[in-house]
Amino acid sequence: MNLTAFAFTAALSLLTGAVVGLLPALRVSSLNLSESLKEHGRTSAAMAGGSRLQRVLVVSEVALALALLVGAGLMIQSFQHLETTPTGFNPDHLLTVRVPLMSYKYSQPQSADFYRELLQRIKAIPGVKSVGMANNLPFTGFHLSLDLPAPPNTASRSGPVRIAGRSVSPGYFRAMQIPFISGRDFTESENQKDAPCVRIVNQAMARLYWPGEIAIGKQLRGPCPNDAPAAVVGVVADSKQDSADSEPLPELYEPYAQHPFASFLVTFVIRTASNPTDVAAAVRQAVQQVDSDQPVIQMRTMQDVVSESIWRQHVSASMLGLFAAIALVLSAVGIYGVLSYSVSRRTHEIGIRSALGAARRDILRMVVGEGLLLTLMGVAVGLAVALTLTRLLTGLLYGVRPTDPLTFVSLALLVIVVALLAVYIPARRATKVDPMVALRYE
Repeated sequence: MNLTAFAFTAALSLLTGAVVGLLPALRVSSLNLSESLKEHGRTSAAMAGGSRLQRVLVVSEVALALALLVGAGLMIQSFQHLETTPTGFNPDHLLTVRVPLMSYKYSQPQSADFYRELLQRIKAIPGVKSVGMANNLPFTGFHLSLDLPAPPNTASRSGPVRIAGRSVSPGYFRAMQIPFISGRDFTESENQKDAPCVRIVNQAMARLYWPGEIAIGKQLRGPCPNDAPAAVVGVVADSKQDSADSEPLPELYEPYAQHPFASFLVTFVIRTASNPTDVAAAVRQAVQQVDSDQPVIQMRTMQDVVSESIWRQHVSASMLGLFAAIALVLSAVGIYGVLSYSVSRRTHEIGIRSALGAARRDILRMVVGEGLLLTLMGVAVGLAVALTLTRLLTGLLYGVRPTDPLTFVSLALLVIVVALLAVYIPARRATKVDPMVALRYE
């Protein structure tokens, strides 16, 4: 808890209470004494003076509640779109296990041998369908950036192009279920230190370097030691690297053993036939069998990785939804309170109307109409406020427009329905006023 924020909130709450308490005191102090002592003046003064302020407050409550509801509705839809948006890989039934090697114990060639042996042991675990590894995973907040020569078909041939890079083992694409568009996966013979330099690219990189051409067999300069050209052996579908709302970047994949760096980020991806956490203990045991001193520092499902990448949007949508629900309840309470007070102050008037022949449905229509009018005024103001404020959410929304008409209309109807429910109770009470009792009310 931030003490400064807490002190500010507490002071604001006290100030609000003081202002709200002063408003009725100021209204009472301005009453005309002689008028307030008259039987007719007491009612008319209360109705004309105090009720006007109460109605303004109710309209404001409804307007603010609708503005908050629209903002919350847009954020919740945005979060739902983020949860269901295609990422380019399948996070279901996928366990991620981070196994960073101790640099003082393993050299680069030894690290490749360690991971190769561990991969074989994990493959043998019952329930494991496929397994791969990478020096970093999507949505974990890290990916390697590589500077490559500019594509020959661009005007700026002198400047390098920055792309995303990832070192992976054979089987990584199968475990992540990233489909091959053309070509093939790395072979075990290519996953060696001195093997020919081969690479796999994603569709975005193929479009960047060879638009309209077949990328398989093309040569890339720069990603191999001594600036040797690398042969492209496969093209995979685009997958998102940073977050669910990001666009796929041009990406280059290389066999891990050809460039075994960043071992502190190496993570295994293990696709299972059932719940991925069921094999967690067996995976830990496999690591211990290869090296009893080697720790496993992070083990979580890929679904958790994806969820954690959008936690800010989740928190924002949840908090805004909570505040909107509270505002909706407060507006309903406000409408109920004002109309209940109005009915109690107008008991004499309602009795006269009943004595002169007004039917119960007429009394019901009068009270409901008064509440509905306040609600519609608040909805009109709230829609105008929401149209202005939701434009500020443009940078936070994904897959939904800030002026989505369905959201605006449905939530406006929700506010009207809730307000009518709040109106019904005092309206029902007004229809039960006994004319003889009401005429003696004051």
